[in-house]
Amino acid sequence: MADPTLVELTQALARREFVLAYQPMLEVRTGKVAGFEALVRWRHPALGMVGPERFIQRCEEGGLIAELGRWVLTEACRQRAAWRDAGIGGGPISVNVSPLELRDPAYVETVRATLRGAGLEPQLLELEITETALVASFAEVKDAISALRRQGVGVALDDFGTGYSFLRSLRSLGVSKLKIPIEFICGLGEDPDCDAILEAVLALGHRLGLNLVAEGVETADQLALLRDRGCDLAQGNFLCAAVSADAVQTWIERGGLAAVPPLSRGREPAAADGEERAERRIRVLVVDDHDLARRTIVRILAQAADIEVVGEARDGQAALDLAPTLAADVVLLDVSMPRKGGLETLRGLRERRPDLALLVLSMHPEDPYALRFLREGAHGYMLKERAADELVGALRTVHAGRRYVSQAVLDKLVGEREG
Repeated sequence: MADPTLVELTQALARREFVLAYQPMLEVRTGKVAGFEALVRWRHPALGMVGPERFIQRCEEGGLIAELGRWVLTEACRQRAAWRDAGIGGGPISVNVSPLELRDPAYVETVRATLRGAGLEPQLLELEITETALVASFAEVKDAISALRRQGVGVALDDFGTGYSFLRSLRSLGVSKLKIPIEFICGLGEDPDCDAILEAVLALGHRLGLNLVAEGVETADQLALLRDRGCDLAQGNFLCAAVSADAVQTWIERGGLAAVPPLSRGREPAAADGEERAERRIRVLVVDDHDLARRTIVRILAQAADIEVVGEARDGQAALDLAPTLAADVVLLDVSMPRKGGLETLRGLRERRPDLALLVLSMHPEDPYALRFLREGAHGYMLKERAADELVGALRTVHAGRRYVSQAVLDKLVGEREG
């Protein structure tokens, strides 16, 4: 997808194509819900769900961020009030805010009016701003932040990493929460640098009386390490993915993290033809050029007792070279890669190893890609962003000889045909 134009974004706002997903934040020690983050998505008529990294900057550059921000704030406050009225506690709703919004002299009153309109207590709203953006515009936005804090609205600092001197300035604003980015979490227990950085951040944050939130938690091991090191809060797909408001409420009512099986978040397929699944572990080759994505997938799979990662490849050609001599049952194949793309790699694997089950991973449920891969012989097609929820179940399904397609992809394909 090319960068969206201002006309497309203006039309998307008018057509109400933007939606919110919600991701709970949990207390690391107890597993209790301690808050929610509202995350904006664009339900594109052709591409399905598009993440904010594709449109927020364009909205800022084109003067649309204030309108979009007002809608996000209004919808998030309305939803948090609805959850409160339904008896769901668990802390504030967190909304990402642009420095451009905070520079608007009317923004403080906008927040106050939105809270009144939703009937929501200020203590149940938290505004998130990235540290980089706040450093760049600190002098211009500090008065607005201080005024919001005096009202009782929380302020969280996302993507922490600048340092102690700036934190001292933030303390005067009443910032009470730091969010540790996924880059510092993904290597816990494996990368000594990640371990050292996390311990330093936790020590510094706690010394200043701040709560620390670990973002991007993908495995039980990461959660256990965060608990051992005294991290306060966590969010990530292992705990609960960013999903609809109804799905979050159902997740909480069913017991939240306590209801998640310890080894797998995936769906357990029924045994084929009445036969039990073989005792031998499912051997997997992971093919993805994105190092962080590949490492995350490997960690997710490590939580399942019946799955073993027997190889990794950083591009399609490496996968084709490795597959003929590798004792693998299933290949996890990224759609977009250098040297050989996913479709070309799939064709090569079908020729060299027709015995392999092929599960394709994509960032977007794009109709042409899904259909082409499935027609070319892929046994499954799912979205990377849902990996923690679906991956293990999808692997077991394709290993058992059955087709697997993510519900998000199915919804997209059905919608295309009904349209």
